[in-house]
Amino acid sequence: MVLISGPVSMYYLKKNKKRIYLFGDEHYSTDGICNKKSIDIINFLDNIFNNYNKNSNNQKNNNQNKIDFYLESQYSDLEKYTKEKKVSFLNNIKYKVFGDLSHSYLLKIINYYKLKGCFMKKEKVCRENYPNVNFHSADFRRSVKCKYTKMMEDYTNNIFLLLISLNYGVNINNFVSKLIKFDKYEKVKKYIMLSLKCNTIKTQLKKCDKKFQSLINKYIKTQFKNYDLIYKNIYNENINAIIKGIKNKKKMFSISEMSFSIQSILGMVITMNSIVMDIYLLSKLFKEDKNLIFVYAGNAHIKNYVNFLQKYMNFKLVSGGVAHTKRCIEVKKLY
Repeated sequence: MVLISGPVSMYYLKKNKKRIYLFGDEHYSTDGICNKKSIDIINFLDNIFNNYNKNSNNQKNNNQNKIDFYLESQYSDLEKYTKEKKVSFLNNIKYKVFGDLSHSYLLKIINYYKLKGCFMKKEKVCRENYPNVNFHSADFRRSVKCKYTKMMEDYTNNIFLLLISLNYGVNINNFVSKLIKFDKYEKVKKYIMLSLKCNTIKTQLKKCDKKFQSLINKYIKTQFKNYDLIYKNIYNENINAIIKGIKNKKKMFSISEMSFSIQSILGMVITMNSIVMDIYLLSKLFKEDKNLIFVYAGNAHIKNYVNFLQKYMNFKLVSGGVAHTKRCIEVKKLY
């Protein structure tokens, strides 16, 4: 039994020879880690990857005998990555509301493995460091030429900017034109559904068998049915209140009321749009035979994967759950 600092949840699921370990992250903070007797999540993963490398060198050319590690990140160019600034302007303003992103465990893991040459377009350096681990980027939404995913990412970022601008007294009148495009729940739903038809997802799904494709389509329909039931009326009420509040110079809403409405919209959009990454990742997990899989992603994504694997794919939940403290989980010996 080992204590791991970093994730807020961990689930181990199994079906036949396929074993999947899911680690959930809450972005924007590193509070609530374990005591000194624990191991950091990066060291924990590295120990597994390195020991597996030593035990599997004679099988390194066999993809089925490798670990597949999926991370909520994007592929990068190594030269650009080492030269670029650690955070963007948008991340800088997010700090003021959500804390220091550079200290989130997700970004710590991203930075650590990218500096080892992993999650890069050119994989040579990574393969030399980890010959028996396949590293996969799980989030494609900002890195592909699909106008609908870009529209949803831009909209999410604009809501962040609106929230910050409101709380720091910056003029917010110019946000009306950006919100009008999404002034109804049906529009948000439409663009997310179109995102699911982007070539990047379609290509992955075509590599999966027909039964899996059918289950994915069933899952998508169920998710949107739930979104309709939970979010439709709340979204429409809040987006209309925000637009009216910005247009009305007499400020018919207080800053706190406006802020609450914006945060509500933000939460709904992030939750709904997460299905785009989820379908992409799930299709990658099942497009070929992979027997030992590790996933590190946002906790909301992880909950969706557990739900899909148990309900639609008949995986057995062997162990797992939420952290003992905010970012401290107890794990038995793996595989």
